Amino acid sequence: GGTFEKHIPELQQHYHLMMMKGVSYQDEHKHAASALAAILGGGDGSRLHWALIDTGLAEAAATSIDTNDGYGEQLAYAVCNPSSAEQVADILRTEMANVASSITEEDLLKVLAKAATGAAVSSERPAGRMQRLGSMLTTSGEYVSLEDELATIQSLKIQDLQEVAELYPWDPLF
Repeated sequence: GGTFEKHIPELQQHYHLMMMKGVSYQDEHKHAASALAAILGGGDGSRLHWALIDTGLAEAAATSIDTNDGYGEQLAYAVCNPSSAEQVADILRTEMANVASSITEEDLLKVLAKAATGAAVSSERPAGRMQRLGSMLTTSGEYVSLEDELATIQSLKIQDLQEVAELYPWDPLF
């Protein structure tokens, strides 16, 4: 944990980047973690979009997870005017703290449809299939068919996302 600040006088924007411990590639919760990150800050319609971008407080705001071999991280960021930096940071923390308790069935259905479509589309081209296969075999040593992976994604429930939020809270390391 810790904080880092770099002031660049000619820069007219403030950048927030928050990191948290996350799921590894091998963790059974990786799909739930990805779905939760998408609900929180996965673009248009996400919690951060409505709280920060739609209100005009930030130019950009997003969350993501990065699953690696044996470790992972969760990332949240926002870009805003320096005069709004403190307010944006407070809203980021509030949205991260409340996401698990406010998930709706509609949130889940939207994010699952997007994830399943993304997985299927990326596997349509040979390069996409080979990248998925190579990543899977070098990181876990196991093969999971696209159909099985899609079934796992589609079987996620709100409780799965809440469970992963308890195991890997969206609580920045300071």
